Amino acid sequence: MSDKYVYWRELGDMFKAYTAPKLMRVLDSNGIPYRKDAKGKPMVERVHVDSTATDTTSAAEAMDSIEALIEEFPTSVTIQAE
Repeated sequence: MSDKYVYWRELGDMFKAYTAPKLMRVLDSNGIPYRKDAKGKPMVERVHVDSTATDTTSAAEAMDSIEALIEEFPTSVTIQAE
């Protein structure tokens, strides 16, 4: 196996997509170019996955920020009659 490519088993773990068709749909929706091996399983050049890994990390950090903001937001509503 080559270090240049990330193969479908490792990609499946990364994207939580464990069948080839589902994994290819996830790769397509994220704009990640891929090739197919002789059995039709996708493989991605490591450069493309490494470049999206930084985006994924920043998205996770953004979700943490959103959760903190939600906790600060008041959840009760008071209605005053006039």
